[in-house]
Amino acid sequence: MNTKLIYIFSLLCLLLSGCNDDDPVFNLSQQDFTEIPCEGSDLTVYVESEGAWSAKSMDESWITVTDRGLAGRTELLVQIGGNLDAESRTGRVVISSNGSECTLTFTQKGKPAEEELAYRIPLVFHVLYANPSDDVQNIPSDYIYQILDNVNYLYDIQENIKLEFIPAIVDPSGNKLSEPGINRVKWVESPIDPTVLMQDDNTEYLHLLWDPNKYVNVLLYNFSIENILGISTFPLTPKSHPLDGTEQVEDMNISLENLTKMRCVSLNSMWILYSSRDYLTGYIPAELLALQSNPSITLAHELGHYFGLRHVFSESSTSACADTDYCADTYSYDKNVYDYEVQYYWEEKDFNPNFANEFKWQDVFKRTSCKEGIEFTSTNLMDYAYGYLNEFTPQQCARMRHVLNYSPLIPGPKQTRSGLTRSVQGPIDLPHEVAICKRIQPLHK
Repeated sequence: MNTKLIYIFSLLCLLLSGCNDDDPVFNLSQQDFTEIPCEGSDLTVYVESEGAWSAKSMDESWITVTDRGLAGRTELLVQIGGNLDAESRTGRVVISSNGSECTLTFTQKGKPAEEELAYRIPLVFHVLYANPSDDVQNIPSDYIYQILDNVNYLYDIQENIKLEFIPAIVDPSGNKLSEPGINRVKWVESPIDPTVLMQDDNTEYLHLLWDPNKYVNVLLYNFSIENILGISTFPLTPKSHPLDGTEQVEDMNISLENLTKMRCVSLNSMWILYSSRDYLTGYIPAELLALQSNPSITLAHELGHYFGLRHVFSESSTSACADTDYCADTYSYDKNVYDYEVQYYWEEKDFNPNFANEFKWQDVFKRTSCKEGIEFTSTNLMDYAYGYLNEFTPQQCARMRHVLNYSPLIPGPKQTRSGLTRSVQGPIDLPHEVAICKRIQPLHK
């Protein structure tokens, strides 16, 4: 899925493709790009110039570029989006320097009719920190990239999603990011109340968002509510292509300027570098215990919400056994009953001297389905601890594909976006729902 075309040429092999053949202002490593796959690619063009240069995408809906470079040998980064059409397409990037211009062309293949597009979604981590020397606030890039690699692995092993998260290469102004996919923001306070940030009408945080039509925004910060691992907004779907369990909006272009609330994922950065003790430490295999608050699984889970998935257990306020995730191929169970069973284990180990011999750790990974009364082992990423947390079902994948294909404020090509003409300027009243995901903990202390 991770298809990249990296065009690297030595300085001696640069194609002399300047705009003026008699006295070129700059030379390019390559000027024409063909056979770009339909799912898109990341490209690098080396520019050798006599002076500073600027670049402009003439097809901004699917070609993103760094907007400038200095004299000498510098890089132009190009990110090509996916093509949903059956026909191939050609786009242009114009480079200007000292009054001269040169055009790069990019020809991308169309999507075969019998195939689904493999989406490549730009993602940016906004790291909010008050103390730059505190790694729990100002998370090192190595940890962030490892989390993203793990998330992509979890999504890649699913058969029907075809979804990869790629680090954004430029900011909204076209500036090259010194750390791809990472935007570090010095903040005045830490920790931050995640429920206020994610749910309230406010202007204090909205400026942090980059256009959700082009980026998935993930905010990393210390939560003031320690036991919350993450929070995500749910997607919207257009009335022409509704999806059960999502709020519907009119078929129209919705932009960043229309928002009054955050649309993003928030992760509690206090759980990224360390985990507090678990009450069944020493009784459950360490590698399985580590999964339960693993930041990669938390992010994969929150991104599931962002793309339309709900928890597999019942979330009904009137029925503990209601099927509320709109997927018939997931078992619904009464989480209240399960939580009390786990609570019993936590308490029993303190008064039962034979607990270590009698306890079977596999039991806390099991659930009993409400309707069928079937005992099953929890493996779904949209469940809570304790579970293996490593898979989505086909119907969950289908929900995410629907959101990718049709939802506004979600990056990537859309089946409907090109035909939309209606737009509204300024803030508008949009439905807003979030999922708040907590770390499993004792019900009583």
